Amino acid sequence: MGLSQKNLNVPASSYIYPTMTDTNVSTKSSFYPHPSDNIFTTRILYREQCLRKFSAHFRDDPEWASKLNDPVYFNQKLRGAKENDKFLPRLNTGAAVWSDEDTEFVWTELVERYRPFVIKNRKSGKKAEPSIDGVWKTNGLVEDEVWRGLSQAMELLEDIPGGGKIWHRDNQGQVWSLVHPSFWPIIYGQTTNSDGKIIQPPSGPDPPAFTPGLAQYHDPVILRKYSKRFCWLPSEFQISEEGKVKIASYINNLATEKQQELFYPILQKIFEGFVPLFNHVLADLREGKGEIRRVRWDSGYSPENKDDQPEMAKLRTQNEDVKSMVDWGTFSKDFELEPFIPPSGGSGDVVRNPRERLAEMWTPPQPEILESVKLEGRTVKVIVKMMHIVISPKKPWYTGEGWRVDGTKNERIVASGIYCYHQENITEFGLSFRRGFAKDPHKAAVSILDTGDDTEGFFDIEKHDTCQDIGNVELGENQGIAFPNIYHHRGWACCLRDESKPGYIKLLQFLLCDPSEEFTVDTTRTVPAQQPEIREERINAFREACVGRLPMELIYEIEEHIPPSISRTEATEYYQKVKEDGREWTDCILRMGGDAAYYVQSKPTGTPFDMISTATSYEWTPFTTRW
Repeated sequence: MGLSQKNLNVPASSYIYPTMTDTNVSTKSSFYPHPSDNIFTTRILYREQCLRKFSAHFRDDPEWASKLNDPVYFNQKLRGAKENDKFLPRLNTGAAVWSDEDTEFVWTELVERYRPFVIKNRKSGKKAEPSIDGVWKTNGLVEDEVWRGLSQAMELLEDIPGGGKIWHRDNQGQVWSLVHPSFWPIIYGQTTNSDGKIIQPPSGPDPPAFTPGLAQYHDPVILRKYSKRFCWLPSEFQISEEGKVKIASYINNLATEKQQELFYPILQKIFEGFVPLFNHVLADLREGKGEIRRVRWDSGYSPENKDDQPEMAKLRTQNEDVKSMVDWGTFSKDFELEPFIPPSGGSGDVVRNPRERLAEMWTPPQPEILESVKLEGRTVKVIVKMMHIVISPKKPWYTGEGWRVDGTKNERIVASGIYCYHQENITEFGLSFRRGFAKDPHKAAVSILDTGDDTEGFFDIEKHDTCQDIGNVELGENQGIAFPNIYHHRGWACCLRDESKPGYIKLLQFLLCDPSEEFTVDTTRTVPAQQPEIREERINAFREACVGRLPMELIYEIEEHIPPSISRTEATEYYQKVKEDGREWTDCILRMGGDAAYYVQSKPTGTPFDMISTATSYEWTPFTTRW
């Protein structure tokens, strides 16, 4: 199927997948990475973080391609970046970033790589545009009547008799789930398929032997491959060769006849807008775009080379010494940019690693890779969520979400698409992203500088961190973003613009299960709806169709074979159990990087577990929460 890793020249380290055989969940040779595959990245140097942040922020403006020609605008943005990036708090020192060389690199990447691709796409009517590496976005995802139609349709869901709204307790009543896959999921040993057979849990191998170094990570939970109790229930979406979408099996928790009639045409249109975004996310996963490094350590350096050590020692000298060892060069384009002035701050030192060199620029996806991964002409497994964030004048702020990944090994969600269809009276909202990192060759290179806890400052991380922030993407009304599930993500904190009235953020999320042919999981095509109102609706329809044609005794006998429903009370209880089932697994996925075992083994006994976590939001939402 498609091109191989070998002939695509994809970094082998990015594609290491386990092999497993199961009864109803199969990942024999999945093509796309999943958080449970222990896929980690290498750390990103602070200098590169600054370049990435500037580029992504510059491209957030829908008119950025034309504004790139405006020297006043570009210099204004550049001044802001220099001011924001000039100080490295973790080293308490100035950071020598934004030299002429840095500016030329970013400019060239914008002019020669991003802009031609975006302009070509816009001229051909394609809306998918790159954001931070691996993340794709669209402004104006659908026509106005479509997203307004969704807002109107949601009023039906908001007014369900008997309380159809489910509030997340972790957010003090601010997050309102209208469609959530943790309600009426597959319950192993209880849920039946359309053949009347009870669905059993996956039959993967036992967890590996206990690893002492991972004791404090509850390694039996981490290493367990699948949930043995629950699985979210995906729907099947058929995508034509032309990119048109048909929802081929019901959406769990949105399946009454009235809901299907009202919502499905709208959701089909919206998912059509996400197909190109998902195509590009999958292509980036194929190419290993998340492993691009714009700044690398000089491959010729090794800590054993004594001639290099004096140069590295200069990292702790004053401004004049730093300036003398780095040739800042000159830079000019069609207009003159403001000159580079080495910054200072904190201790007065300026940090510039002489062994850093500018390396790769972003490149557009290869056409043959896009062709090999495209979803057009296929049926894919999709999980749907709908949620509102409601901020009231009584509490005029929303403190944001915890870090999360979506689903577990059972659903094997490899990409997520989030669509904002309504915002009202709130400040900017968006998503932040981070990744777990592995031990990498840079660690030895900086070891000679390690006189304490400051070496991680070159990466803008703490000594015991196992994850690193990789960027932010703003999400406005009628905008969509898609990203790989190996990226941890969380929503921003925000507040009311006018504290005299409420504010809203209304979101729709599509979770894409691994589209590889090797991956299979039960879907709503084979699992009847378990909601009582849908069972009653279908029994009534069956009776209307059969009365007068079949004896009532036979009708009643047939009805007895219809799977029993699960009441709303039971569903709420199961919802909590689904959360509990995935809590420790997800928690450990989010805490762990490739260095996690090293840090756990080396930290003193009794050290709080928080010491090795980069979570910053315990006070409002544990980052294990799944919405």
